[in-house]
Amino acid sequence: MLLELSCDAFKSYGEIRKNIVFHEGLNAVVGGKRGANSIGKSTFLMLIDFAFGGDDYIVDNITDIKEVGPHTVKFAFQTEQGIKYFSRSTQTPYNVNICDENYEVLRTINIQKYRKTLLDIYGISIPDTSFRDMVANFIRVHPRTPSKLIESPLQAAMGQSRAEQIIKFEKIFKSYKEINALKKAYDEFDSQLKTLSNAGKYNFIKAAPNVTAFKRNQDIIKNLRLKIEELRDESAKDLLTTKAVKDDSTRELITVINNLKDKKGFLHSQIRAIERNQDLKVKVKKQNFEQLQKFFPNLNVEYLDQVEHFHKNLVNILNKEFKDSIKELQDQLSIINETISGLEDKVKEVNQSPAINMVLIEKIGRYDNEIQNLKNSNDLFLQSKELKKKKSESKGQWDKAVKKGLDISQNNVNQAMRDMNIEVCGNSEVSPPVLNIKDGKHYTFNTSADTGTGSEYKGTILFDLACLRLSELPFLIHDSLMFSNIEVDRVQNIIKLYNKQIKQVFIAIDKVDELDPDIQEIIKSNQVLKLDRGGNELFGRTLGVKNKRGE
Repeated sequence: MLLELSCDAFKSYGEIRKNIVFHEGLNAVVGGKRGANSIGKSTFLMLIDFAFGGDDYIVDNITDIKEVGPHTVKFAFQTEQGIKYFSRSTQTPYNVNICDENYEVLRTINIQKYRKTLLDIYGISIPDTSFRDMVANFIRVHPRTPSKLIESPLQAAMGQSRAEQIIKFEKIFKSYKEINALKKAYDEFDSQLKTLSNAGKYNFIKAAPNVTAFKRNQDIIKNLRLKIEELRDESAKDLLTTKAVKDDSTRELITVINNLKDKKGFLHSQIRAIERNQDLKVKVKKQNFEQLQKFFPNLNVEYLDQVEHFHKNLVNILNKEFKDSIKELQDQLSIINETISGLEDKVKEVNQSPAINMVLIEKIGRYDNEIQNLKNSNDLFLQSKELKKKKSESKGQWDKAVKKGLDISQNNVNQAMRDMNIEVCGNSEVSPPVLNIKDGKHYTFNTSADTGTGSEYKGTILFDLACLRLSELPFLIHDSLMFSNIEVDRVQNIIKLYNKQIKQVFIAIDKVDELDPDIQEIIKSNQVLKLDRGGNELFGRTLGVKNKRGE
């Protein structure tokens, strides 16, 4: 709970006010006997809202803030973990300081994080809600209270739709946890459907649009599969033919290669024979003739020299012919080797060439792709159909839970208002206010035939008290404007109701001396701040009024 609040700008007869200390239940800011205005009652309630993370004080009180000057509000909360101290300045309202017990700043956090901290301080674990969403429309302070307060008690701000108001009402009750779980399931199915829809929109995959298209896709898939079987049969026949052709071609090539290798061997034999003949030479020297002449004195040596010369010339001629023959044979060998190499490459090429008709392969691949696309289209149709079914079922469960939760909540609230209305009005003949939530977008709030302003404000007060009692709402703030048109007896009974609360209720009230003594005693015992004219205003003076010096 809020434990204390202080500000150096708060003055009382020229002195800085002491810390304003709060307690459980009713906390009253009391005005003067004559109901003096502009003394700071509403402003102080706005500052309490400021401590609760609200922004209206710095928006709606710009003139006052300029006149008072920049000021820092210090406040503390009592929690299960002990007292937590904070401060917030009008100069830097979107930051909140975490402080020690002397309000020395330890560190600073932004306003969003601070509001989450408030959820922890109050132990609120409602999913998908914020602290301000919970409390905003239960802070009834002039001028932040919407003008349509009487007929729209769920409205926290101008322009807020009925659907938004109902959602925020749901969230303060524990039943919202179940409702939220069902809503998330519905949102998940809805998101998946949108994903499927976007896939078709951007031409990733397009679902069959209806049952007729689904069946047509099935027929096309069946026909394409038959075509693929025909192509595969044709391909198998081509495979056998191609293999036979390959075997024949390979056999012919190998025969040619073997013949060439035989010819190559024959040429090698010729070359070796020529090389052997090339080694035979006539080696007769002249001294051999002279020795021969000893045995044959009449031998014609000159003639023998001529014969030897002839033989040498003959050998030279033969050697040239041998060389020419060898070169010719080697040229033939080179040609044969090149031919054999080329034929061997051809054999490899034939053996490695594909045996399947590529045209058939391309057709089969194209048909397969078309079948897959059609199957995907039909699968998406079935997925979409299933998701739509689940989404519809989920929506039904969600709507049922919402209706059940809202029925329970509004019935409990209406019953509480009936009971309190008897306490306030003194009998059961006066019609109580009735909340009627028709669906997730429409509701009414009325006080039956009694349409007087006082009765309508009384209805709003009873509604707030019912919500405070039945929900996780942590506090209420009611300005004195709420009581101005309600008859005194009923105001007194409302104060008795406030006094029964354990949760904190912050009110501003004046003309207390007009109330019965027992009610005055209740207010006095719960008074946290007394304001009046003549130096006891919130800031020690009436703002907007010049002092005697003309300042």
